[in-house]
Amino acid sequence: MKTSFRILLSIFSILLLLGCREEEAPIYHPIVVDDYVTAFDLVKIYAPGLGKEDQILEGYFSENIPVTLGRIGKDSLVFIMPELPMGNTILEAEINGKSRVWKFNLGIYFLPPPAQVSVFEALIRDNEALLTEIEDIESLDGFSQDYRKWISQLKVEYTQLSENEKKVFEGVFRNPFIKLWLDSKEGKKLEIPECDASPIFNFLGRCNMLENLFSQPFSPQGFEYVTKYAALPNSELYSSIKTGIGLGGLYQMAFLEGLAAKTLTCPLLRNFVFKIPGEQPGSFVEQPTLIFESGELNEIHAFGDFQKPNMIGIYSPYEDQFRARVDWFKTFKKSTSKILARLAKGSDVPLLKEEPLYIIPATAPIEQIPFPTSFPMTVQIFYKPNIRFINYEFEEGKLKIELESLIGLEQDFELRLYYQDFEKSFPAKLKVTCPMLAQVALEEGKVRMDIQYGVPPYKITWSNGLTGAGPFDFTPGAYTVQVLDSDGCEESIEFEMPQFSTVTDIDGNEYRTVKIGNQWWMAENLSTTRKNDGTPITKVKTPSEWTGNPDLSVYSVLETKPGNHPNYGNLYNGKAVCCGICPTGWRYPESKDWAQLQDFLGPRHATKMKTYLGWKNSVVKGSNISGFSAQPTGYIGWNGMYEGEGSVTYFRVPTKSDPPFSHNFFLLGISLGEEIFASAENPGGLYSVRCIKD
Repeated sequence: MKTSFRILLSIFSILLLLGCREEEAPIYHPIVVDDYVTAFDLVKIYAPGLGKEDQILEGYFSENIPVTLGRIGKDSLVFIMPELPMGNTILEAEINGKSRVWKFNLGIYFLPPPAQVSVFEALIRDNEALLTEIEDIESLDGFSQDYRKWISQLKVEYTQLSENEKKVFEGVFRNPFIKLWLDSKEGKKLEIPECDASPIFNFLGRCNMLENLFSQPFSPQGFEYVTKYAALPNSELYSSIKTGIGLGGLYQMAFLEGLAAKTLTCPLLRNFVFKIPGEQPGSFVEQPTLIFESGELNEIHAFGDFQKPNMIGIYSPYEDQFRARVDWFKTFKKSTSKILARLAKGSDVPLLKEEPLYIIPATAPIEQIPFPTSFPMTVQIFYKPNIRFINYEFEEGKLKIELESLIGLEQDFELRLYYQDFEKSFPAKLKVTCPMLAQVALEEGKVRMDIQYGVPPYKITWSNGLTGAGPFDFTPGAYTVQVLDSDGCEESIEFEMPQFSTVTDIDGNEYRTVKIGNQWWMAENLSTTRKNDGTPITKVKTPSEWTGNPDLSVYSVLETKPGNHPNYGNLYNGKAVCCGICPTGWRYPESKDWAQLQDFLGPRHATKMKTYLGWKNSVVKGSNISGFSAQPTGYIGWNGMYEGEGSVTYFRVPTKSDPPFSHNFFLLGISLGEEIFASAENPGGLYSVRCIKD
């Protein structure tokens, strides 16, 4: 079929025979893509003997299909090929009283399937949407008015076209080369961003994107190609096409003008300081070392030094790129303005200035102001793993941050601020005025109070009337516990006792299950040796038994010490978990299931999922208050080595929701930290399995 098509395409590919009823050498100068002539192409033909007055000529294809030809150069004509049947056709026109004939053999052309929105509607929609954005920019008032006139002009011209002419308009603008001038997002709106912390970075990124997407039409050859459309005479059809092409270029110009006017007036962050109130009302002094109190919401005044972008004070990493992009911006504006002037000749649309409307200043002053609430700054702490980072936010010129000591001692650390190319570190100290850290733990289905540090004896009061550390049997529901130590340090903890049930697999293994939020999870790792339909899963001990055979479903029993199997379950490969490994009514969890679990548990979700005992070297023990009971099973790597027992467990997560998804996974890990982390999957590894109820 492909061979036949190629033969057919060869038969009807470009073959233009130029001649006249009196002998003329066949000379052909097409302006086409891929070197063949089809419907809606812009075509240039050799026509010597044109008089000086012959600027516009009328011709006919097959004596009944009119076409308007425009003069280009001294001896050539240009026109848009109408939609005609494939094969031989004749164009005839009268020049200086003589009939001239050009013979064509038309090739195959293809149009994409009809879109829900026509090219004209999409062109008007996208330009009006962008116009709405830039009309709010004061410096672009005049530009916006001229831009609106171009849009209005196309609307008027298009409504005057016949249905057949509208079809030609659509055909021309579905040409991939011309289409590049219309949009870069397949019809989606290119929104101009609001001010952010790095306008230079934003400006560079947008300029690079446009230059890459439009490198062909914005190249010298591209400008030359589009300029040829200006040679078309000002018939109703051709005028609408020229205005439409002009709007395509004007759209890109309007976007860059708006981008420059918005982002290049946005301030750059030059420096950042923290201050505390001074002796005089309304005064502030810089604080060299930041002091925070453990377990409290700390507030400290934040100030930023800001400077508008300028040609001298640019950040060094982007300075060369920025200057190059400014030059490219100017060149693009000038070239596009010249094309628009050619396309607008004889029309009522206004001409545009060639120079960019926004001129970047040489220098700009620096101003220190309270740090804006909306500034997207990231805060991290370093060099102290024994500090729990709870939360932070910038609000009304203040940093509000909450930290907690995990060992009850004063600690030095480093507070670091980030945003893209801006980074600054501050020495800090965490004080512990009231040294007590407590959590509610769930061990073997019973609730108990786990006090990490404090001054005993403790007074512990539960909201159901019980007192003491426990362990206690609690019915499912919400509770509160108050803890008071001998120094008067007090902590109130809210928690929820989960609901438990059981499920049995095909082998008869019974598992404890737990309801967490609206989800039911298995509270133990899977131990089945068969899939739910009875298909056996192969037990293996060495990697040679399963590596190199991705279609083999395998599991391994952890037998490094007595008792591992009941507590840890089995470890499975990707093929084993892909299809029907969970008990009836249960399924293998996807990423959205894990995300819902984490969202419900909130901060430090891994701590709430880990068993109270069994994990090594953890500063804070797992509380397992969720009832998930994550065991530190470790895993078996591709080399068959058993690794990570006591310190980590991994669960596969499919990257595709539809089975079979063998080897299409990533890993979620629980280790000695307080949050779940994601990791790339080792396809040859064996990992634990949990199931979730349908």
